[in-house]
Amino acid sequence: ARMLGEDAAGAFHAWDRDRGRTLSPNAGHPMSAMAGALGVALEKRGEYRLNERGRAPVATDIRRAVRLADAACLVTAASLCVALAVRGSRR
Repeated sequence: ARMLGEDAAGAFHAWDRDRGRTLSPNAGHPMSAMAGALGVALEKRGEYRLNERGRAPVATDIRRAVRLADAACLVTAASLCVALAVRGSRR
């Protein structure tokens, strides 16, 4: 989030506070972190509300979310490549 000028601290705080609010044990983690990074509230009426302090999302948040998800995938892929290279060099 910080690399793209989004709110990394907000992502952490929303994740820490809201990750367990969804029925899925896994879905709340990325959804709450994304909501916090973007400063928006994500809600499934009658089920949960993530990052309650955030504003309602608008159409331009979709582009920001895609950029952030793309960056997270690239960082993950790069980390995996480094881990595999380190592992390979130890053999």
